[in-house]
Formats: sequence, structure tokens, C-alpha cells
Amino acid sequence: MQGGIAILQYPGEVVTIRPYCPTVIFAPRTNAAVTLHTQDLEDLPSKLEYLDLSVSRIGACQWILGFPEQMNSVIEHKLVELYTYLDDSLMVEEKGRVNEEFLSALCSAWKKYGVHYREMLEQYLRQPDREFYVKDAPRIWRKVKDRWSLEGCPVCGEAIEDENVTFIEHFWRKHWGRGDEDLDGMD
Repeated sequence: MQGGIAILQYPGEVVTIRPYCPTVIFAPRTNAAVTLHTQDLEDLPSKLEYLDLSVSRIGACQWILGFPEQMNSVIEHKLVELYTYLDDSLMVEEKGRVNEEFLSALCSAWKKYGVHYREMLEQYLRQPDREFYVKDAPRIWRKVKDRWSLEGCPVCGEAIEDENVTFIEHFWRKHWGRGDEDLDGMD
């Protein structure tokens, strides 16, 4: 192990590891272990930023475990889980429960990694799920705009002044990396 930390864990001990910290566990004997992942709102921007690392880790684990054929379905599950977490996090009832610092960090991460996330959804999800999740993301962000009574786009702050351009169209093109594809039924 280069530059890593070795921890010898005895029965009954708990080890806490930071999110996205690659780990390797060696067990010399048969054992039982419980892995618990917690999700904090503050982790969501990091989940978008380190999505490639997460997907690579899933692929490596499936390969090492001898189940490479299950890799895509496990990645699909993780991408949908991230989407659900995004939806749940942004749809809290009260504005005060999602602080502005978190929203700002999430919007910044979305500007950088949102299109890549969409590309991964399109690569790993099967139809009809792929179509649903790709078309639903702009709706989530529109709900954020409406719920918070924001004048402009929550992601970029840009005012949408053109009466012929809806928020969905703006998001679809600018933050979801799609061109002039058919947007019928998107509002």
C-alpha cells in the first residue's frame, strides 16, 4: 500500500472513514462486518464531484468479487440512489432546512458535473428508467426555483427574460447539455 494507512481492527471496534476514501479490507478468517453509510446534505456536491471515482470503485469491486457481469446493474442502482438523494434533499418543505451555503455548493457542483451525470444516466440506465430520470432532473430544479421563489435559475442565477424560453428549456440546454431536442411534455 503506497501512502495509505493500515488499521488493525479488533472484534467490537468501530472504524470511521471519510466519504470517498478508498478502502481495502483483508480478513484472515471468516468474519461478520456491518458497513454503514450515512448521508448528509453536505455530501451531495462531493457525490457529484467524485462520481467517476465511485463508478470505478464499483467496477473494481465487482471484478475482484468475480461478478463483472453485475457491474452495470450495481452502477445503475448507485446512479438512481444519487438521483433520489438529490430529489429528497432539494424537495424539503421549508426553505430554512436547506441552507443557502449548501445550495450554493450544490449549484456550483452541478455546473461542473451535471452534464457528466446525465451522460452516466444515459450510459448505465435501461429504458424506460433512462428516459424518466433524464427528463425529470430539469423538473426538480424548476421545483427548487418555484419553492424558493427565485427570480432566476437556481444553478446559474441567470434571469430567464425571454417569454419564449421556459425554465425547463433553459436548464435542458445550459445545465443538462442537451441541444434543441424535442421538449414536448417537459413542462
